[in-house]
Amino acid sequence: MPTYVRVKDTDTKHEFDVLETHPQIGDNLQLIKSDRYPPARSPRAPKHHVKRARSTQQESPENVPSADASGESPSRPAGRNTKKEEGEESHD
Repeated sequence: MPTYVRVKDTDTKHEFDVLETHPQIGDNLQLIKSDRYPPARSPRAPKHHVKRARSTQQESPENVPSADASGESPSRPAGRNTKKEEGEESHD
């Protein structure tokens, strides 16, 4: 009966099960010896390693407009679907 072992891809850092006779173990697949992942008779679910998304431009306090600088609170433009009060006219 085949035995599956847990490995970690050294390039992508994904963890998954392969047959213990897999030819790439040791090359670009690192064998994980752990009490949590002992050899098994069937393959287990993989663990994907995904990098967190990072902002391409870091905002510094000098670049962020401040409400205190103008003395007014920042306003947002009205959207197209905003309801108008009775008696208000459109100034388009």
